[in-house]
Amino acid sequence: MNKMTDAQLKKLAAIPDESIDYSDIPDMSKTKGWEKLYPDANEKTVITDKMMFDALTKALKSEDPDKIPVTLKLDPKIVTFFKQHSKKYQTKINDVLLEFVNQYEKSHGH
Repeated sequence: MNKMTDAQLKKLAAIPDESIDYSDIPDMSKTKGWEKLYPDANEKTVITDKMMFDALTKALKSEDPDKIPVTLKLDPKIVTFFKQHSKKYQTKINDVLLEFVNQYEKSHGH
């Protein structure tokens, strides 16, 4: 992922809200991810545009080139299993998939 410059982020911020199509963005206000950015947030916290912008800025400026953010729809049984076995369940899902890819490549001569 390429790191966005401050000028690019300011250009994005200058776009009027009514010009932005938010229809394909899932409602993230009820997810626990906000707790990392806003530890004092709870179910009554109203997620403001500034909070969204700050979260987006942090994500776009992330310097972890080894990971690519994606959105997946997983079977509930998979998510439940990994959540029961690890607080870092997303990392564990990644580890299992990576091991599968490594074994597949090994067995298929890639």
